[in-house]
Amino acid sequence: MRTENQVAPSTALPRDVALSVHRLDLGTRAADGSATDIVSDVSFTVRRGECLGLVGESGSGKSLTLRAVLGLLPNGVVATSGRIHVAGDTGTTDATAQTVRHGRVGMVFQEPMTALNPSMRIGTFLEKTIRMHQPLGRSEARRQAEALLGDLGVPDPKQKLQAWPHELSGGLRQRIVIAAALASEPDVLLCDEPTTALDVTVQDQILGLLDEIRVERDVGMVFVTHDLGVVAQVAQRVAVMYAGRFMETGPIGAVFQRPEHPYTDGLLGAMPDVAHDVEQLTTIPGSLPPVGSPPPGCRFAPRCRYADTACEAIDGALIDLPGGRATACIAPERIHEDRH
Repeated sequence: MRTENQVAPSTALPRDVALSVHRLDLGTRAADGSATDIVSDVSFTVRRGECLGLVGESGSGKSLTLRAVLGLLPNGVVATSGRIHVAGDTGTTDATAQTVRHGRVGMVFQEPMTALNPSMRIGTFLEKTIRMHQPLGRSEARRQAEALLGDLGVPDPKQKLQAWPHELSGGLRQRIVIAAALASEPDVLLCDEPTTALDVTVQDQILGLLDEIRVERDVGMVFVTHDLGVVAQVAQRVAVMYAGRFMETGPIGAVFQRPEHPYTDGLLGAMPDVAHDVEQLTTIPGSLPPVGSPPPGCRFAPRCRYADTACEAIDGALIDLPGGRATACIAPERIHEDRH
């Protein structure tokens, strides 16, 4: 294992790749040198113009993975191994994280009111954000801020620049946060449950806006959510995460139609479907294991109705399948037999 916050050298990414994460491990480091793993062996690639949905229960490690990409891990959490490569920059070291934060990666947070400065007008906030990334004067930064809000469908952008955050609706505040994330013209946009605090109508508008941004600006996007219905609207590929590990990955249509892991199958069964009359939704018994104390073998085994002794002996690594898919389950055919 490499020492904390260190990464292996890497060659340049292909032109169509915006983000590559390879075998990322995150954990805590005690004073005696012992380590506790939180996220283990996470790997994924996001191409330009593509959205990867990252789904799973709260506490699965989704947001922590985004923070690692951004270079903003919480105090006490470190990258103990792995490589993060963002459109030309590689690493999780402090120096690289500064480059990532100030240029190539934008972040859209869950709650816009906490992402904005309540003591700063919207115009001042956006001006400062733009000038962090570009050597511009205040007047030119103000013009850019106004143009950016106009591009994002904010009505009367000049007037909105004079507003305080509390004077705007949740939907408008989230558009401001998106504008700040785009200020550096990033290659990658990270979205951490950006519609959770919004009502359904506004949520749909924000999802549509993010989809337009992905296509028109040709950015790679990682969208974290626990809502499978939301991820189905915005993502082309999905990674299902549980207890710090990927359980399944693949094209979203294929994964939703034929899950190859019992956890994915359970999540889909718990999702309401207005197109079908379902008397009772599926529930997944039990709960996530304590952070840093996963069970041996497959981490989902204690909650899995198909688990046997063989599941306790596996290492949990993804197994490649046809069609660009992968699963951590050693016997996915049991799900298919049940479905038929």
